[in-house]
Amino acid sequence: MNLQEILPRKMQPLHVLYFFLTYSPILWLVLFISFAMRATIKLGHLPIPSINDPKDLDFDIHHNLIWFLAVGIFSVLIPIWIFFTIFINKKEKHAINLKRYIFSFSAGIVLLLSFIYFDPYYLLEWFAD
Repeated sequence: MNLQEILPRKMQPLHVLYFFLTYSPILWLVLFISFAMRATIKLGHLPIPSINDPKDLDFDIHHNLIWFLAVGIFSVLIPIWIFFTIFINKKEKHAINLKRYIFSFSAGIVLLLSFIYFDPYYLLEWFAD
């Protein structure tokens, strides 16, 4: 499956932005889990809150990208995604498969919130420490 099959035929900037907004919760999960995996490999064990500091691992770009996206998802991306969903649905009724985007965004948010709620190895506590 190539990118042209996933994205709409008319590659307008609005559609690309909507695609990014839709999959940003899943992108954040992938970034966070990959950061935790890199930390585990570097430390030789799972990171422990209050003992291992994520800032001391020398993964600055990866670390900052996770913080930037985390703040953006909850403060900016969700309201903008809702606005774009309403706007695109009114302006271009059949330009994109809206049901797929709504399902993907909802599934991403549910996965993100369940990861935050359960946090099996206290990785979020370690990251925010």
